Amino acid sequence: MGMLPAPVAAKLGKLIGRLGSDHDGEIIATGRAIQRTLKSAGCDLHDLAEALTAPPPRPVVVYRDRPPAPPAPDFSYRSWKPNWRDDSDPRAQWRLIISRCRLAPHRLSRWETTFLDSLKGRLDQGYVLTQRQRDRLFEIEAKLKGRS
Repeated sequence: MGMLPAPVAAKLGKLIGRLGSDHDGEIIATGRAIQRTLKSAGCDLHDLAEALTAPPPRPVVVYRDRPPAPPAPDFSYRSWKPNWRDDSDPRAQWRLIISRCRLAPHRLSRWETTFLDSLKGRLDQGYVLTQRQRDRLFEIEAKLKGRS
């Protein structure tokens, strides 16, 4: 048999732990319960031993065909220029907030200064800030503007 049904395996997992008891009667009763559980699934102790020693099943990789990518639209400078702005990247806005906050270092705690420096470093590496980082940045900005 190879694989035991999942409900049977779950029940056997609970029973096997009881074999570590200090009471001989409980160990014998547990052994019998294991045999009854296996028998109810049409298995025996040999099937349990085989399931415990069998190598894990190899993962199956399924390759799916992808639909072809849609053709790229024709490039037109007229369609590109109106949509391009430096402020379209949110990182530019975050860099501006960080630089404004760094103008008042005497009002920042050591942690806030270190935090702002680490955010600037991450932005310089091309990362996008997480929601929590953005929230904390906006809290520091509000504090410096006297809103909190």
